[in-house]
Amino acid sequence: MKSLLGIIFIIVSLLSINLYAKQYSVARFSADILVNDIKKQLLAQMGDVVNPEVTVELSNAMIFDSIPKDVFYIFVDLAKPTTLLGKIILDTSFIGEDNTIISSQKCLLESEVFATVYVTNRKLNSKDVISNGDIKKKRIKLTSRSEDYIFDKEKIVGKQARRSMMAGVAFSDRWIEIVPDIKKGQMAMLLIKSNGFEIKSNVTALDSGRIGDMIRLKTNTKKILRGKIIDKTHILISSN
Repeated sequence: MKSLLGIIFIIVSLLSINLYAKQYSVARFSADILVNDIKKQLLAQMGDVVNPEVTVELSNAMIFDSIPKDVFYIFVDLAKPTTLLGKIILDTSFIGEDNTIISSQKCLLESEVFATVYVTNRKLNSKDVISNGDIKKKRIKLTSRSEDYIFDKEKIVGKQARRSMMAGVAFSDRWIEIVPDIKKGQMAMLLIKSNGFEIKSNVTALDSGRIGDMIRLKTNTKKILRGKIIDKTHILISSN
């Protein structure tokens, strides 16, 4: 039964090995080789990070120091972590020539990635529009995957702070947003068009939005309507 389970395990492992895992021949394995492979995978996750510095340390590399003679392969499962950044536990199996699992271990991994990111140069209040003078480059330790940071300056300048940001905070999509064409609370001109006639009226926007968005608005008589933003000052309601 144990042998059958081992064969099934190896078949499943081999099917997923190119995507998520790594199986090594004991004759060609070392802890340093595993570390280098993990570094490569981390670098592959870094996306558009420029010149990242990656360090990887196996906290219990001693599990590979005295490998039993009947072990022919070492299988390291990289499928479970969504990222190899930080403190990670990797399931590791020692496999015999007949594909039976001789023993299983936990490989303890700790990795760090340092990279240059854009951070706030000063405190930004919510809805502040961000200019070149509001950002600067800083070398930091990344605490999550690279997509949680913005490395293109052009994707920051001209946006607005989604909420207050202290000086030194790294920019990410969760901190900034596009400046709306009409802001919540803004006075705008409502255009009502129907069957060849047009009515204009001053209204207050109850939502923020960009051109093409449908937002709520309030008339001078306190009536709540919905209209389409057509430019930075006009909202349209049309029945044509």
